[in-house]
Amino acid sequence: MMRAVVLRSAVALLSVVTVAGCSSAGQSANSTSPSAATAAVTGNECPQVFDASSADFYPIQPSFSAGYTMSPIKVNSTTANWAYEVSGDFPYSQWMAWYLYSAKGVPLFKFSDTKITPNAGSTNPFVPGNPLLAAKRSYSIIFMPSTTPQSVITSMQSSGKNVALIPDSSKTGKALVFVSRSYWSFSNDGLGNYTRFGYGGPTHTPTPTIKAYLTDASTGALTSNPVSNCGAQSVLPKRLWYNAATGSPVLTFTKAPRPTSRDLADIPHFLVQTGSASGTMGAEFPPSPVANEVQFYRNVAAHAPFADVQSAPPAGNPPDACGGYVMANLPNNVVSLVHIPQVPSFPDYTGATSTTLNQSSNYNVQFYSVVIYGETKQVDAVGQNNNSQIGNTQIHKNADGSATVVLWPQTATSAQVNQIAAVVKANGWNILRSGQQSAAAPNLLVIREKGQNSQWKNALSANSVTAGAPCPQSTNASLPLPQDPPSAQVTQFNGMGLSAPQGENCTISEFTSGACLKSFAQQLAKTNSKWSATSATPPPFETSSG
Repeated sequence: MMRAVVLRSAVALLSVVTVAGCSSAGQSANSTSPSAATAAVTGNECPQVFDASSADFYPIQPSFSAGYTMSPIKVNSTTANWAYEVSGDFPYSQWMAWYLYSAKGVPLFKFSDTKITPNAGSTNPFVPGNPLLAAKRSYSIIFMPSTTPQSVITSMQSSGKNVALIPDSSKTGKALVFVSRSYWSFSNDGLGNYTRFGYGGPTHTPTPTIKAYLTDASTGALTSNPVSNCGAQSVLPKRLWYNAATGSPVLTFTKAPRPTSRDLADIPHFLVQTGSASGTMGAEFPPSPVANEVQFYRNVAAHAPFADVQSAPPAGNPPDACGGYVMANLPNNVVSLVHIPQVPSFPDYTGATSTTLNQSSNYNVQFYSVVIYGETKQVDAVGQNNNSQIGNTQIHKNADGSATVVLWPQTATSAQVNQIAAVVKANGWNILRSGQQSAAAPNLLVIREKGQNSQWKNALSANSVTAGAPCPQSTNASLPLPQDPPSAQVTQFNGMGLSAPQGENCTISEFTSGACLKSFAQQLAKTNSKWSATSATPPPFETSSG
C-alpha cells in the first residue's frame, strides 16, 4: 500500500532553446515546429519535454543509456486545487522511476519501479518473478493537493492507487517539476526497436501522459472533470512540447551551445530552461589528495540538482545523504588508468520471451556505467576512441570479472590516441575520451549504480545489509564536501568491496610503455588492495595487438 507523502518547494523559469527532433523510432529527424508540437497537447494534458541526450557538456550530465522526461507546472490560485495523474505503460527497460522536484532541483518525492502498484488487470514487470515482457502493464500515479482530507487519501490508497500529497503553496513556491527516468531500453538486449525510453518498439507502447483534474471543492475528492488548459500553466517553452503523434521533438543536445558564465550562476535554472531532465552532479570537485592516483568519493546529494534520491537530505550527519554515484576528478593532460576489480552483476535479457520472468533479485544492480563529464562537449560513440560512456554489456570485462577503463587526454595528437588505443585493444580494456577541467567544471569520472539489490553487501548506497561507502557530511552548509579526503575516499575496505574503483594518472609515454600499469600495481600493493577476485596483481602488460 502506498503512503501519502508531503512534498516540498519548487520554482521554475524557462525560455526557448534550440532542439533536435527525433522520430518515434528514436532516430534523428528534423526539428518539429512550435505549431506542430503545441497542437498535440491540449485540454488537461500537461506538456512534457523528452530528453534522449547523445551529447553532454557541463552542467548537462545525462546517461546516454537513459531517456528522461520533464514537466514543470506553475503553482498559483488557478492550479491550487488541481490533481495530477501520471498514466502510461511500464517501459520496456531495465529500470525506471518517477519524481517530483522543485525547479532548484530539490528532490521531493520518488516512485521507484518496483514500488508502483499496477492498474487492475495489469502486471508490474519490474517486480522480481513477474513476466518481464507482460503485455498488460499499465499504471497511474496521482498527486493530490495539500488540502486533500486524510480520509480521501486513505480511501484512494485502499483501492490500490499510488498517491502522493502535494504541500500547500507557501511551501511549493512557483512551480512543481515532474520528471521520469528510464534506463537501458530493451533495444540494447535485441528485443526490438524500442526508443531510449523503452517505448514504441514491436509492442507500440505509448509514451506516458500527465493530466490535470479538478478536485471537489467541498470534499477534496478527485473528480473526473478535466482542467480546461494545463498548457496555459506550463512554464515549458512551446517549441519543446513533445508531440506523441510524431514522436518529436526529442532533445539530443548535439548542436546545443555551451552555457555562458551567466547561465552557470544558477545551474538548476539553466537545466530547466534548456529542458535537460537528467540532472547534474553540480559544482562538486572531488578532492585529489594524491596527484598521481585516481581517487573516488561519493557525491553529496545536496550538491546535485535533480539528484536521484527519495527526498532532500537533511543537514548534518544522516545515515546516508549521498547520491548513488562514486566520482573522481581527473587532471587535464594525463592518461588515467582506472580499474574495477569486480564489475557488479546485472541482467542481460537477450533472447527473452513471453515466459521470461524478471530476475533482478539475482543481480547486484539493474544498470551500471562508467561515464566521463567535463566542460567541453562529449558524445555518444560506443566502440570508437572518442566515446565517453559505457554501461552494462558495453563494458568489456576481463576474464577475471574485472574491468579496466583508460581515458586519454584531449591534448593528445591523433597518432598518440592511436597508440593508446592499440595498447587498450591488446590488453582487452575500455577506452574513453577524457573530459576537460576548468574553473567552473570538474573533469568528472562517474560510476553509476541504478536499481541496487537491497541485499547486496557491497552496494555503494546504504541498504538493509550495509552502510554503503563513506558518505561525508558537515553541519556547516557553507563548506565544500567532503571535508576529510583520507577517510572519505572509497576503497575496497570501507563498503564497496571489490567493486570499489581506483586508478593511476600518468603520461602518455608511461602508459604506452607499461610503466603506468606497473605504478598502479605498486599502488595496489601499498594499500593491500587486489586487482581482482582471483589475483592480487595485474596480468602481464601487452604492448600491441599483434
